[in-house]
Amino acid sequence: QEQEDWLAIHGANCAGVDKVSFYDRIKFIRDNTDAIIQSAQNGLDCDFWQKMDDPWLFYAFCHEWAEYKRHGKGYKSCLPIALDGSNNGLQHYSAMLRCEIGGKATNLTPEEQPQDIYQDVADHTLSAISKLASEGDNMAKKWLHSGFINRKMTKRPVMVVPYGGTIFSCRNYIEDYVRDMFYKGHDNPWTGMKLHIPINWVSKHVWEAIGTVVVSAREAMSWIRDVAREMSHQNIPLVWKTPTDFVVYQQYPNIKKHRIKTTIDGNLIRPTLVTEDSKLIDRNRAVNGSAPNFVHALDASALTNTVHMCDNDGIDAYCMIHDSYGTHATNTPILAKRLREAFVNLYKQYDVLEDFRQSALEVLDDVPEPPKKGDLDLDLIKESKYFFA
Repeated sequence: QEQEDWLAIHGANCAGVDKVSFYDRIKFIRDNTDAIIQSAQNGLDCDFWQKMDDPWLFYAFCHEWAEYKRHGKGYKSCLPIALDGSNNGLQHYSAMLRCEIGGKATNLTPEEQPQDIYQDVADHTLSAISKLASEGDNMAKKWLHSGFINRKMTKRPVMVVPYGGTIFSCRNYIEDYVRDMFYKGHDNPWTGMKLHIPINWVSKHVWEAIGTVVVSAREAMSWIRDVAREMSHQNIPLVWKTPTDFVVYQQYPNIKKHRIKTTIDGNLIRPTLVTEDSKLIDRNRAVNGSAPNFVHALDASALTNTVHMCDNDGIDAYCMIHDSYGTHATNTPILAKRLREAFVNLYKQYDVLEDFRQSALEVLDDVPEPPKKGDLDLDLIKESKYFFA
């Protein structure tokens, strides 16, 4: 039964019914079984599957579900069932600093309903702007009237935070979103005003809301960047070892550009010659790349340990894409259990920030202490249904 449920959950996820409980996802599939079977039989002549969030992935599921219903128990499913992390980068930062706020927002704790950090940020943003509107702020009133402040607006700015997102990238993503809303036919509440004015205004409030929810990530990233800044200032590459003993060597060489003026066939051209100076480190790239590279290395460590554990259980088929872990439905219950165990073991056995600090102390005289940890109980992750779902 559990394998069947995971297949149904995968189908609901592909349909976009992924912000509700497992019970409701499974119910959605069972309630629409007839339409799913019709989709598999009629293909392009059926529009049910074409309306879903990921239509082609859902169409593949339709065929799998239809075959399962035809053959019954014992059917050998070949479809990879994907288990996705809830903003996996923020999950890592919340775990390494035992952050209860970030942990709850990214499903590190067992909850009856899946938590949605993007909606949390949207709600904080709406609350702040509603308060300003009640005080008579005209810009706040226009943003509230627009209806643009929602999960879709905040998703991309929040998603990239653990990978080096800044208030500038936040602003760019919001502008892309707003322009897309205009393209879809929504009215422009700021007619006669240059668009950058309302975008800059709301970006500040979204960024503040992110800071309220994404507490641990901001602190850890700032500390990592400070270490990287000091290393690059002394022209030293950043080197550290992951929990899987993989040595990360970060060295961004300084880039020099030379403009050449020449003529070809009587036409004047000015090509740019780019060269690397391996003796000098590009400080900006070293600092900006440090926190993203750090958390990506931990992504890889968690995945590696998960696969090793699953291999011991006899699982030999995987479909892994960053923070999406997949295998066949028959093995999905085992994968779901092992990936939680691997994640918990990673942060119970290693203090990754202190290990990073010790690596830096090998070449620096002084490195500040990492941010203090909170009180999140890591063992709760093993009980969280929606940690990877």
